[in-house]
Amino acid sequence: MEKSNLLQDLDDLAKNKDKRTKTALVEEHIEKIEAAIKAGAKRPVIVEALKSHGIEFTKYSFDTTLRRVRQKRLNQNSQTDLSNKANQTQKPTPPPINPTISKPSQNSQSTNSHDPAELDKIMSSQPDLEALAKFAPRKIK
Repeated sequence: MEKSNLLQDLDDLAKNKDKRTKTALVEEHIEKIEAAIKAGAKRPVIVEALKSHGIEFTKYSFDTTLRRVRQKRLNQNSQTDLSNKANQTQKPTPPPINPTISKPSQNSQSTNSHDPAELDKIMSSQPDLEALAKFAPRKIK
């Protein structure tokens, strides 16, 4: 099969409503359907209008299809919002300040944050448990 024939066949499938699913047809017309619902049109009337144009639904299958299309649009919008937020330039947040860790002295030549001497000093220190207990949440009996 030639590539141009395949592309033409796929274009024809996309345009031919007889070969598309009902869900795809509802997705194509969802804005108009939503506008009709918002304007006060009852769903059975919308189902009859779709039926007159060759898109047959029962009341229940229309409700189910409408719910699925709405959920799909909601998911797509959520993903778009997340990707837009990720693409926006954000100010870098400074690291949290921990007052219990002392900064290395300026005389120290090591600028490595994992200086073994500093780590040994931290590991050998004894925390004031009574002072820390004051910050713990109280248990209500």
